[in-house]
Amino acid sequence: MKNNQFEKINNADYKKANGTDSVPSGKDIDHTLDLQLGGADDILNMNPLDLSVNRSLGVQIKNAIQNYPIGTKFDKFTIK
Repeated sequence: MKNNQFEKINNADYKKANGTDSVPSGKDIDHTLDLQLGGADDILNMNPLDLSVNRSLGVQIKNAIQNYPIGTKFDKFTIK
């Protein structure tokens, strides 16, 4: 995890840890378990994901949970 809570792991960090060819063209690095659902901002919680899927999933999750208070538990997930 980065030292500053506002610094997020990005493609360059992932490539540094996993090799320059670890992020194929047309892919973004995304959290396997989204941060909004309690996932860690850690290389171990990151994987390449299609650009368009990545950019729409976060919004979909946000819209689905926006009316629940922080701390609400859903099975294995807790809203952060």
